[in-house]
Amino acid sequence: MILAEAAQTTLPDPAHFSSVGWVIMIMIGVISGLNTAITLYDRLKGKPSQPPAEQLQQSLDALTHSVNASNLVISERVSGLEDWKETLTAKLESDKSIIIAEDERRSSKIHDRVDDVLKAVSHQSGVIEGLKEALTRVQADVRTILYKKHP
Repeated sequence: MILAEAAQTTLPDPAHFSSVGWVIMIMIGVISGLNTAITLYDRLKGKPSQPPAEQLQQSLDALTHSVNASNLVISERVSGLEDWKETLTAKLESDKSIIIAEDERRSSKIHDRVDDVLKAVSHQSGVIEGLKEALTRVQADVRTILYKKHP
C-alpha cells in the first residue's frame, strides 16, 4: 500500500534548493558509509607481516653496494676536478710569469726611451746655454762697437 501511494505522489522540483540539499546529504551518507566499510575491512584484514631477515639483509647489501658505487663515482669526479684545478693553477702561474716578464721588458724599454729623451733635453739645454753665452758676448761686442762710434 505504501508503494502504491508513493507511485501516485509527485516528486519535488529538482531545481528547488531543498531537493539539491537532499541529494548532497545522500552523497555524504554514501561516502561516509564507504569510508566506514573500508576502515572495517582494513581492520579485519590485519597488519602485513614483516619481511624475513634475509630479505632485509639483501636490501641492506644492495643499498650499501649502491652507496659505495656512488661514492666511487663522486671520488673519481672530485679527483678529476682536483687535477683540472692543479693544471689550471699551473697554467695561470705560467701566464702570470710571462705577463710579468713582458711588462718588465716594456717598462725597461720605456725607461730607456725616457733616459734618451732626458739626455737629448740635457744636451739641448747645454746648447741653449752656449747660445745664450754667445749672444751675450755678441751683444756686448755690439755695444762696444756702437759706443766707440758714438761716444
